[in-house]
Parts: sequence; C-alpha cells; structure tokens
Amino acid sequence: MPQLSPPQAAAIASAVYDLRENSVSGVSGTPSLTKRASNPIGIKGMFATSDSDQLRGVSGVLAWTEITGFGYIAQGLKGTAYEDEALVALRGTDITPDWLTDANIGVTAGPTGSAVHLGFNTTWKSFAPKIQTYFGNHKPKLIHCVGHSLGGALATLTADYLKSHTGAFVELYTFGCPRVGGYPFATALTEKLTSQRIHRVFHPADPVPMVPLFPFLHVPIGGDGLALAIDETTRISPDAHKMDVTYVPGVADKSWAQLKANGAQTLSDRQIRSWLKRAGEGGGVIAFGARTSELISIALDWILRQVGTGVLIGLQAVIGGGITLVDQLAYLLHRGVETSVEVAGYVKSIVAAIMKFAGRAIKKGVSLTLQFIRYVLDILMTTMRMMVRGALIALL
Repeated sequence: MPQLSPPQAAAIASAVYDLRENSVSGVSGTPSLTKRASNPIGIKGMFATSDSDQLRGVSGVLAWTEITGFGYIAQGLKGTAYEDEALVALRGTDITPDWLTDANIGVTAGPTGSAVHLGFNTTWKSFAPKIQTYFGNHKPKLIHCVGHSLGGALATLTADYLKSHTGAFVELYTFGCPRVGGYPFATALTEKLTSQRIHRVFHPADPVPMVPLFPFLHVPIGGDGLALAIDETTRISPDAHKMDVTYVPGVADKSWAQLKANGAQTLSDRQIRSWLKRAGEGGGVIAFGARTSELISIALDWILRQVGTGVLIGLQAVIGGGITLVDQLAYLLHRGVETSVEVAGYVKSIVAAIMKFAGRAIKKGVSLTLQFIRYVLDILMTTMRMMVRGALIALL
C-alpha cells in the first residue's frame, strides 16, 4: 500500500483551502468538487470524489460561528494503486471564526475518550457524523488523513477515530500542525498508527506547531517530527506557517527519508543538560529565535519528567475545574524546585532562557517562588500567543 509522497500530501493540504466558502445556514455558497478547474484538489489520477462527499463544519465560539467547507472524502480510483484506499483532506485556519477555534484552549474527551483540545474537538464533532456514515458504508484497506494547521489537528482527530472504528490502516500527514491532545491521547494514537504512519512536517520558525504548550504533546510521542531545514539564527515568522510560501516549496522533490535526514528534533539527556547550563549562564538563547523556542519546549518537557514520570499522566485528571494549565505547570515546576537541588538548577536555567527569548530582563538572585515561576510562564504563553495570532491572521 503506497504512502502519499511529501509533494502529493502538501498539494492536497494546500488545495483543500479552495473549498472554504461561507454559506448561510449551510445552503448557499457551496463550492463544487466536481466542477472546478483541471486539478483543484491535487488528486487527479489518484482519488475521485463528489459534491456529496464534502465535509462542512462549524468553527468559532459562542455567537461568532460560521458553517463552511472544511474538506472532503475521496475514494481511490479503480485500476490505480489507490483503488482500495480513501482520502480525508481538511483545511486549516482561513476565516476569523477558525482563529477563535484555535484560541479556544481547554480540554475535552476526544473521539476515543482521551483528553484533547476543546476548540479542535468541537469543530471535528460538527462534521464527524458525515465521516462516521461514509466509512460505515465504505470499507477501504487504507485511509490517508491530510491537513495543514487547524486542518492538521482535525486530520489527527479523524485518524484517531478511523483507526479505532474501522479495520483500515491509517496514514496521517500534517503540515504546521499544533499539538492536539495530552499524553494519553498522543501515546495511544502513536501505538495505534505506529510512528512509521505519522508524517508530521513542520518548519522550526512556524509558531503554530509550538502551541498549545504542556500538557499538549505532538504525535508521534517519543518520535521526531519532520523539520524543514533552517539555520540557527532563523527567527520565528508568520510566513513560515504558510503552505504556499513554506511547506509546498519546502517538500518539493523530497521523500520522507530525505525530510527525516534533516535531523532529529529530540535531544539526548546530555544535550539537554548542556543547553540548560549554557542558557543559565546567558548563552545559547536568541530572542524570538525559532530554534530557541524549540529548545525551550524540549527542555521544559524534559524537566517535568525529572520532577516525576507520572506527572504527564496524572495531570490529565486535574486539569479543568477553573485551574489553568499555567497554574498546573507552575505548580509542577515549583514542586521540582522544592524537592531537588538539581531540578531547581534546571528550572532556574529554563526561566532565564524564557525571559531572554521573550526579550525580557531578569534580576539576579530572584527567588524561584511559585508566583514568580507562574509570572515567567505567563510571559512565555503571551509571547507564543502573539506569534501564533500573527501567523493565523496572515492566513485570513
């Protein structure tokens, strides 16, 4: 069973945006899948679809919501290598309500019960019945789930559902995808699909894959995403999130093996300790640097694991109930400070790195109180939200 190549997956993830047109109560302004120019959705000679196979969903929050085209389901063409396969393609942020969906950070039970991002799951549930009906009537051997940005998050939730409710193999392809769920979700989905069937392409200067922060994690858990190559001085940029500017040209003529050869994005314990030592001494950090943001995320997750291997799982039971994720993260880091001199040193270093990354100064000798740790995390969250907002607004 063939995988989609990086250029094929990128073409599909990019072209699916053509299906987004506003409709009034879902009855007007609906674009046609079958009457568009030569190859508008990137699947000519591979898959076939019809207007009835569109996925229309709701994005936004409260009174500011809209029903729009979010993607489509397509069946593999007979007589081709894709004959026994299907494709689900989903678009990302394209209108203001989509941005509100991205910003609706909270947790809820996802398609298979694990904790996932509230906004992503709410939109997914709005078109889930169509997916459930379609795959109740069609039984492909392999299903490709493709999406960029918000579409990558929706494709991830779709892959989770389809692997658990069909007998098919599922391949997941995402570009610039944010983190979708917590540790149990990411672990279970990685085990169900396997790392070899999860293709997460990201640009290190793209702010969207950097959020939401802990306890949300990328899939595959314990594996590497497929990073586009940059140099150490590259700064975070809204343009890095765009399909046409970054991802389509970034994967052109490349294989999955070539993308993987760009280098692992995880680090060994020794490398993390070494970077934290440098950061604590004022080095190894570039303000608003793409690689610095990535290192902060990697090191933060690593520090939490030093506090206790059970925290990533245990936290899922207590998030919500008015206690913010920042509160929980600050509490866990502070607990590490109080219980281990070694961990306290790591926390001091990550605090210094966050402040320098955000362009802030830090006073010498400051005490690592719970309140101060939370203050620093608020700065990190605010900085990241501003960067993500800029990237998403650039798509509108």
